[in-house]
Amino acid sequence: MKGVVQNMKGLWAKGGAKGREGREGSGGGMPKPFRKSESSRNMSESNDDLRVSKQGSRSSGKAGNGNGSSSQILAQSGDASSSFPPKHTFTVSGAQFVVDTRYIYIKPLGTGAYGVVCSANDVQTNKKVAIKKIVDAFDDITDLKRILREIRLMRALHHENLLGLEDLDRPLDYSHFTDIYMITELMDTDLAKLLSRKEKLLADQCKYFVYQMVRAMKYLHTANVLHRDLKPANILVNANCDLKICDFGLARYLDPDQTGEKTDYVVTRWYRAPELMLSHHYTNAIDMWSIGCIMAEMLTGKVLFRGNDVKHQLELICEVTGKPTKEDIWYVQSKRALKFLDDLPDTPKRPFSEIFKKVTDADALDLMEKLLAFDPAKRVGAQEALGHKYLEDYHDPEDEPEAPPNLLDDTIEPESAKKLNKEELRVMLWQEVIKFHPDDEHAEVK
Repeated sequence: MKGVVQNMKGLWAKGGAKGREGREGSGGGMPKPFRKSESSRNMSESNDDLRVSKQGSRSSGKAGNGNGSSSQILAQSGDASSSFPPKHTFTVSGAQFVVDTRYIYIKPLGTGAYGVVCSANDVQTNKKVAIKKIVDAFDDITDLKRILREIRLMRALHHENLLGLEDLDRPLDYSHFTDIYMITELMDTDLAKLLSRKEKLLADQCKYFVYQMVRAMKYLHTANVLHRDLKPANILVNANCDLKICDFGLARYLDPDQTGEKTDYVVTRWYRAPELMLSHHYTNAIDMWSIGCIMAEMLTGKVLFRGNDVKHQLELICEVTGKPTKEDIWYVQSKRALKFLDDLPDTPKRPFSEIFKKVTDADALDLMEKLLAFDPAKRVGAQEALGHKYLEDYHDPEDEPEAPPNLLDDTIEPESAKKLNKEELRVMLWQEVIKFHPDDEHAEVK
């Protein structure tokens, strides 16, 4: 995929040096701090959940410091002769980082309910990286499982458009394993920050971003993984328009041999597919819907469906897609959801050219309409979308890889893992750390 945008204007062409402030690790180009209790953040609408969800909301946990204040390296906690690996300590937004001396602190990037992120220079590779410290990582067993799943996915998935895991910083030994530090590539900014600017994205930039998102979904979906939280803030980009999808905290392995209800920890409401609000059954088509919403936002500069709650969200969707037919809602079983849909006004489907009058590219409108099909069975998939005329400038079947067969056989926790206790999960996380440091002499669990 290299060289595709050699002639494309840079994202910061108009901004000059000021517009490139993220180049040295601005707050946008980071993996998202781990957010505890996503169920309460995303699915706390049980009072208007048309599916009559059985799962209640939980507390969102303690808030991070959030002051973003920078600090200097405070002290060395050891050297090569007294500590292995050698560590040093610095403070980021009130949180103490104790990491390998190969990582030289640059600046804070952001804080979240359960994570703090900073940029650093990796002196071994001479590359800038992002370091995410997961705070109180071992407090909650549900979050432990989610952290383990995210780490295993990031370690296993290797694709140009997915943010990979560079390292898991290793403590002195297992007895010191109290925090988790995830090291990833540092990107310049995220799509949410770009879309908040006054300057609109260029048409070619929008097209290339859509292509890279769909290219990533082809790989992810052939690995039977659903991202489940695609939104502009989880789309990292560089000044040369390279794009990487991040935040796999809600991703899920979709076992093709199993059926049944899926968990509700999914998707910020504005980018949520209708089947997520009407049913407990869904497929990888939910990610394609989210891309359609993001595509519309890039082309128009506005959030497409800015719903206040689930019902309002569905009403806004039907204003664009038209009231769904009975054939379109074949998957809906809830009587409450069916009644809500039946009571909606008979809004006819309108041409997208009338709805999006400022979008003059007919091919863009056609792909967007296919991505935003109300019926998930009719929604375009990643493979088909890559071959769409809108993306023909970038489409290259030889450079759009699928995931290798059986990639995740030993990566996603089995059903029996739900019965594991905190200490057993801590051991499994320690084993993930050691996979990045296989030659270390203090790898034993003691």
